[in-house]
Amino acid sequence: MLTLLILVLGPLALLCLLLWLLLLIFQPQRRLRFKQKPWRRSVWLAILLALGGAYGVFYLATYRYDQAMRAEQASRRHTLLQASRLAGIAMPAGTRLELNTWGDPDSVAWADFPEPVWLGQAPVVSFERPRPDVSDASWFTRVASDTRIDGWVCSAGETVEIQFDPDDGFALHRCHLAQGQALTAWSPLATGVNVQHAPPMNIELPQGVTVMAVPQGTAYTDGTYDQDRWTVRVEGDGIQVHAWGLELERAYFAVDADRRILYLAHARLASPVELGGHVYRAGTEVATPNYRVHPDWPLALLMREPQSAVDALRAHDLLTGQLLPTLP
Repeated sequence: MLTLLILVLGPLALLCLLLWLLLLIFQPQRRLRFKQKPWRRSVWLAILLALGGAYGVFYLATYRYDQAMRAEQASRRHTLLQASRLAGIAMPAGTRLELNTWGDPDSVAWADFPEPVWLGQAPVVSFERPRPDVSDASWFTRVASDTRIDGWVCSAGETVEIQFDPDDGFALHRCHLAQGQALTAWSPLATGVNVQHAPPMNIELPQGVTVMAVPQGTAYTDGTYDQDRWTVRVEGDGIQVHAWGLELERAYFAVDADRRILYLAHARLASPVELGGHVYRAGTEVATPNYRVHPDWPLALLMREPQSAVDALRAHDLLTGQLLPTLP
């Protein structure tokens, strides 16, 4: 509370002191009145001096602290004069970097390279490590060009998040996909008993779609794990994907280790569509059944219109659009 008062009233006190001093210099009658009644005015002068002085001391201490922090940070920033290996990475001469801990070569917090350096499967021009003290923490990198990592082509214009694995090296954790990516296969788990009737898959993904790793699969409350290993997230204003004759936005696909679709966890219709004689308006929630819950009937579209009752869920055959009985 006291610090807040000093920060608020201190500058005002200094301004009042300056104004008072100018008036005393240029108005002789004010100097005369001050000499006639010095004690009352001296009390106000003392209060202003105390507030202004406290603010000055606080500002000076803050300035010295800031300067000390800048000097300490500068002591951790370096430009390599020769190629060196830091944080397990072979870095060329000319690399600019900052250590998180002074004197610890493995605590590199960020680095900018004069030429691409390979981190796992990615030619990286720079990286940041918010937590260099944690071995499996994420590295936020910039790649030199559109780069294929773990089967996905990541865009060079966006941050590529990778994680270090002592056994397998660097693995993709999250990135924005480059142009020309597509989901082209069903997982056998997704088609179930309808495997012979599953339609061909070719869902073209627009540039900027996010792919995120799920290394162990989605965990359930019973202690089991799903077979998904990736989540493809179609999100962002104006980003849409065309799937099964529907224009979808805010779509989240669960994908297996071989980048095959398991199910559509959630999406919204971007434009109206007619299925089985029923017209669904834009904003309708769309999903496909999770194979774990409906193993015998996965090739269906689940539609729920916005602001509808819980029992307004409708199921349609994914191949024909025909309205189906309620899923068991």
